[in-house]
Amino acid sequence: MGAVRRFRRVIGATASNGALARVTIAYFLFVVKLNAAWIAVLVYAFHHGGATASGVVATILLLPGVVVGPLVATVADRRSPAALVVAAYGLQALALGGIAIAIWSGAPPYAVYALALAEQTIDVAVPPAHYAALPAVARGAAELTSANVAAGWGETAGLLVGAMVASILLGLDALGALFAIGACLVAAGVMLVRPVKVRGIAASDDSSGTHRLRSLAEGLRIATAQRRVRTLLGLIAAQYAVVGALDVLLVVVAIRELDRGQAWVGYLNTAYGLGALTVGVATAWLVSQRTGRVVGSVVALTAAAFAFIALFPAAGLALLFVAVLGATRALLLLVARARLQVSCPPVALGRVFGVAEGLAYLAMAVGAAAVPALIHAVGIRGALLAVGALLLLAALTGSATLRRFDEVKAIPVTEVALLRSLPHFTDVPAPALESLALALQRVDVPPGVAIVRQGDRGDKFYAVADGEVQVTVDGKPRSVLRRGQGFGEIALLRDQQRTATVSAVGPVTVYALAAEPFLAALTGHSPTRRRVDALASSLLTRDVKRILP
Repeated sequence: MGAVRRFRRVIGATASNGALARVTIAYFLFVVKLNAAWIAVLVYAFHHGGATASGVVATILLLPGVVVGPLVATVADRRSPAALVVAAYGLQALALGGIAIAIWSGAPPYAVYALALAEQTIDVAVPPAHYAALPAVARGAAELTSANVAAGWGETAGLLVGAMVASILLGLDALGALFAIGACLVAAGVMLVRPVKVRGIAASDDSSGTHRLRSLAEGLRIATAQRRVRTLLGLIAAQYAVVGALDVLLVVVAIRELDRGQAWVGYLNTAYGLGALTVGVATAWLVSQRTGRVVGSVVALTAAAFAFIALFPAAGLALLFVAVLGATRALLLLVARARLQVSCPPVALGRVFGVAEGLAYLAMAVGAAAVPALIHAVGIRGALLAVGALLLLAALTGSATLRRFDEVKAIPVTEVALLRSLPHFTDVPAPALESLALALQRVDVPPGVAIVRQGDRGDKFYAVADGEVQVTVDGKPRSVLRRGQGFGEIALLRDQQRTATVSAVGPVTVYALAAEPFLAALTGHSPTRRRVDALASSLLTRDVKRILP
C-alpha cells in the first residue's frame, strides 16, 4: 500500500502542474523514440558488418555528443531550457523522417548513418535542458522531487515501450516504419512543450555568459571544483559506459550467443525496460534514502547480474538478469541526477547537466567501442564479466564521498528558479540570489484569504509560485498576478503602508521574503535597485491614472 500511495502522490503532484505534466509526457515520448531508434540503428549496422560494425557505428554516433551536449546546454542557463527542448524535438523529427525515407528508397548505408549521426547529435541537448527546466516549473522542493521521480519513471517506461515497438517492427522487418514512428513521437513533443514558457536561471550580467565557450568553461570548472559533483558525474559516466557496452552486447548475445535472431534483440531490450519499470515505484522512496547505501546496493546487483548472464547463457535466464540490469540502471541514474540537481549552483544547472550528458555520450562511446576488442580478447562471457566490474570499481573509488553525501545541505534550486523568473531579480548575481532563496518562506493560502491588506505596514515581499492573486485598490480590482510575478515591493522601498490589498483567487502558493534580506539585496546591487525602483514607480503611476478621472 505504501508503494501505491507514493505512486499516486508523485503522479498527482506532476499532473496538478500543467507545465510539469507537458514536459514530462514529452520527455517520455522522447525516450520511447530514443530507445527504439537506437536499437534499430545497431541492428541495421550489425546486418551490414556484424558486431564490429555495431560497435564502430555506435561509437561514431555518440562521439559528437561529447562536445555538443555541454556546448548547447549553455542555452538552457542563458535563455530558456523549454525552448531548447522544442528546437531539439523539431530537428529530430526531420532527421528521423529522412532516415525512414532513406531506408524505404534503398539508399546506401552511409546515407542512413549520416542522418542518424545528425539525429543522435541533436539528442544530446534534450536531457540537460529537461532537467534544467524542472526547477523552473516546479513549485517547491517536494514537487521537484516528484518531477525527478516522474522523469525517471518516464525514462524507464520509455525504455520498455521503445523496446516493445522495436521488437514488433524488427520482427516484421520494418525498419523504415520504426524511424517514421519515432519522428511522429518527437513531433508530438514539440506540440506539448511549445506552450511552456520558462527563463534561464543565469543572470544577464553574469560574466560567464559573455561568450558561449567561456560559459561552457565555467560549467566545467564548477563540475570539477566540488567533490560531490565530481563523484556524481563519475557514477553517471560509469553507468553510461555500462549502457554503451550493453547495447552492443545485447545484439551479440541475442544473435550469436543465444542464436535467436534479430527479434530477440528487441526481446532482451524489452526485458531491460520491463526491469526498470518494475522497480519504478520504489524510486520515489529511494530518492529520500542515504545516497551511499542506495548506490552500494545498486552497484552490487549490477555486477551480479552481469556475472549470471555470463555464467548461465540460457534464453530465459538472460531475460531475467537483463531485467535486473534495467532495474539497477533506472535506480542509479535517478538517484545520481536528483542529487546532482541540488548539489551544483543553480546558475550553472544547465551547463553541469550538459557536462554530465557529454560525459555520458563519451562513456557510452567508449563502452560500445570496447566490446568488440573485449570479445576478441576474452570472448563474449569474459566481456560481460569485465563490463560488470566497471561500475563496481567506480563506486569503490567514490565511496568515501558517497558516505558523507547527505550531510551537506541541498541548494534551494526551485526557489532560485522562481526568483529568477521575477523581473525584480533579473540582474541579481548568482551567489546573492542563492542567499535570497535560502531566506524564502513558503506560504500556502486558501481561496479568498487576503495575503496583504491596503493600509497595513509592509514587512515582506511576496513571489507567486502557483495560482492567482487579485490586486484591489480602494475595493476596486486592479490586476491579477500569477507565477513569475511578485508584490509588496512598494511598501518596502518607500517605507510606507501597503498601497493595495492582495487576495488569493483560488488555492495559492507564495514565497515570502522578509524586508531585511530584500532591501539588503537591492542595496548591494545597484542595477537591481534601479530595476525594482522603476517597477514600483510604474505600478504607482498606473494606479494613479486609474483613480484620476
